[in-house]
Amino acid sequence: MRRVRNYFGRSRSPASRDRGQLFIFGLYFLCVVLLVLSRINHSVILEARDRLADLAAPFFSAASAPVSELRHGIGRARDYTAMFGELDRLKAENEGLKTWEWRAKQLERKIGQLQALLHAVESTGLNYVSGNVIADARGPFTRSVLINLGRDQGMRVGYAVLSGEGLAGRIVDAGGALSRVLLLNDLNSRIPVLVGPAGARALVSGDNSAELRLEFVADGASS
Repeated sequence: MRRVRNYFGRSRSPASRDRGQLFIFGLYFLCVVLLVLSRINHSVILEARDRLADLAAPFFSAASAPVSELRHGIGRARDYTAMFGELDRLKAENEGLKTWEWRAKQLERKIGQLQALLHAVESTGLNYVSGNVIADARGPFTRSVLINLGRDQGMRVGYAVLSGEGLAGRIVDAGGALSRVLLLNDLNSRIPVLVGPAGARALVSGDNSAELRLEFVADGASS
């Protein structure tokens, strides 16, 4: 029987070669059949494909795990790099704040020294509340109004009352929830003031008109 040699140097008989070709032809034919069945969406092929996908799913998950970890690692590396840049920025900002803190302390010491030289007294904070005029008690001989603030809101007799234009008057009677304000132009209003750059003492009085009178001004005082 005649023999032939394959690529590995082994001899093969014609019968075995025919069987190999037949086997290859069978594989081709099976592939064509499977391709046709898959094109027509045959139920057997679909079921087999689904089962194969279910069997291969764990292997695909295991194969994709290193890729996912690599992506997470790259993301963490980028975050770390950004954190280093942010840390450098914060360090520079902290150094700048330390410089401003030193300057603020220097200014605070200078202000303290100047206050000690001038024997200055710390000014107390002014507390205030806002209210509305609920009644106008103006008449021929009086200029006063009622406001919706009283002792419950901290109002006391003698407190100053301000409007959008400045000093409006002072409280002359304070109830629990209401107070009466004597306006500056009332006939009974007398307010001590300082006049001019020299701070000359005088008295501002009202006469129930729109204008105020300046009384008891020292001679030679300039306004």
